[in-house]
Amino acid sequence: MAFRREARQQPAPPSVGVIDIGSNSGRISVIEAGAGGHLEIIADARFPLRLVHESAAQGRLSDAAVARVAEALRAFLAIARSAGVQTVVAVATAAVRESSNRREFVSRVAAETGVRLEILDGDAEARYMFAGAVHGLPVDSGLVIDIGGGSVEICHFRDRRPLRQWTLPLGALRLSDRFLVTDPPRPSEQGRLRQHALATILGAGVPPLRPGERLVGTGGTLRNLAKIDRARRTYPITRLHGYQLNRADLDVAVDTLATRPMTRRRRVTGLSDERADSIVGGALCAQVLLDALNADHLVLSGRGLREGVALERLGLQVRSAPEVRRSSIEALARRFTTWDSAAAQLRSSLATSLIDKLDPAAAPPMQEILEHAALLVDIGRSVDYYSRWEQAARIVASSDIYGFSHRDIVLISAVLEKAGSDRVRLPGYLSVLSTQDHAQVDRLAMILTLADELGHRMHPGEQVVVQRRRSGIVLLLPRDVGPLEGETERRFHRRFERRLRLAVAPA
Repeated sequence: MAFRREARQQPAPPSVGVIDIGSNSGRISVIEAGAGGHLEIIADARFPLRLVHESAAQGRLSDAAVARVAEALRAFLAIARSAGVQTVVAVATAAVRESSNRREFVSRVAAETGVRLEILDGDAEARYMFAGAVHGLPVDSGLVIDIGGGSVEICHFRDRRPLRQWTLPLGALRLSDRFLVTDPPRPSEQGRLRQHALATILGAGVPPLRPGERLVGTGGTLRNLAKIDRARRTYPITRLHGYQLNRADLDVAVDTLATRPMTRRRRVTGLSDERADSIVGGALCAQVLLDALNADHLVLSGRGLREGVALERLGLQVRSAPEVRRSSIEALARRFTTWDSAAAQLRSSLATSLIDKLDPAAAPPMQEILEHAALLVDIGRSVDYYSRWEQAARIVASSDIYGFSHRDIVLISAVLEKAGSDRVRLPGYLSVLSTQDHAQVDRLAMILTLADELGHRMHPGEQVVVQRRRSGIVLLLPRDVGPLEGETERRFHRRFERRLRLAVAPA
């Protein structure tokens, strides 16, 4: 994987501001296209709108709704201007789409703000949602769901391309307003909501997951449910993108929410205060969706409709997961002035050649983990040279790299930290990795330690030859670089149960 350091003076990368006027809230994301099509969010804001309350109950949007949307749009435009964005796209979804006065609403909002809302039909909304949600996840085929305030968007995809879309009137606010009258809702109310949701999903012909397919979830309702679940445990990754929410853990969250009155529900850790009145309806719908789609878990995406719109407006495509990973690692590395492309490439090349001989049974995904870790060692020097391994591990664990599962991110972090100190202190990492993963981390970390030490003594283009002899492992180098550090030799013997020494390759 070769990275090219760009010149210091570069024109500003293309960017776009995407405004989403949703049924529950309005949001803007200012998104920049980086190298290799990497999407970088440079500004973001959210305003509560609650439009679905009016559109569902009255069939139209009021003067007050116009005022709320206009106020939010003025704030969003100020954010876009401050970020230097020339292009702003504003879209509206279910609540505006379903209102009888939608044309008048759009005209009045445009007259007050100068922003012309584009009303997305259900298929377009689902396609954009799919593109944004799947782009940054290592998922090739399956279903994407978004439980919005007014509707549920579903997209069936294969090989990272959309096949079919559905828009169902099962939004969290809509269901809560219609079925959940008491506080907390009675079991009978919850039962009627479940029956209605299941009949709607089955009637629409949404197919259950096939073997090898995954369920991806996006949107505020599912993100809040994941936050509630994550708050119950010590977990090593701070971001929700890529988090796996299991069906059994979803049940625990639903029981916690559905049995509490509003005043106590607001205090549930992980729940956004403004979703307290709609989360139960959305959570019950999530349970029904997982059952109907034959899913025992879903993978959260931190991206969705706005990123999907940005991909289209910036002329980008949903790329393969390996391509997303490469561009994301490069984008992370280039944020740090301590990162040196030549040194990173040499270390990565050495690590790749060493693992082929020292751990030939390592699966290709593990070889890729080592390659990424080798490229990122130097970002830790931006904090402190002597703790660079630990600092690099912490940066990776908390960064916005895409195309990776949480297990992948924990593996990279653990390899980095163990390479430097022979131990891992990342909180909660044991819960994410298997016993086999721990053994693999030990070997990868040792190889990375060795590649780093050799990289400080070798020049770009030089190579190492690994020979297995009866006396142990011999690394043949193009010239004399001195002996290895004693601790490196001892650690190698513990990991591989072989002696290690350096020698000069014969001419």
